Amino acid sequence: MQDLKFQSLARAFSGDLEDLIQRTLRRLQRNKFALPIYFSRILNEGTLSERIVQAAGPKPTRPHLRAVYRRLADCLQAGLPFREDGPRGGFPSL
Repeated sequence: MQDLKFQSLARAFSGDLEDLIQRTLRRLQRNKFALPIYFSRILNEGTLSERIVQAAGPKPTRPHLRAVYRRLADCLQAGLPFREDGPRGGFPSL
């Protein structure tokens, strides 16, 4: 009896999970979201927090931190990934 309940639950959840994955993939394709580009950036340049720390430098001042976060806000508004070095590749600079 317990095995039947478990199998029923497993089938129900696997269907929900499969449906969720399919809906997510369709949404990503519809929006032409470039996942490989963003994954590549994380692998090559680090996570967002690592890039912020790198951009801030070893002893950041308040004005420099403000500039780094202003650049981050500019990137978010433009829909661009944040780069620690700023201007290369058409990304907003300090």
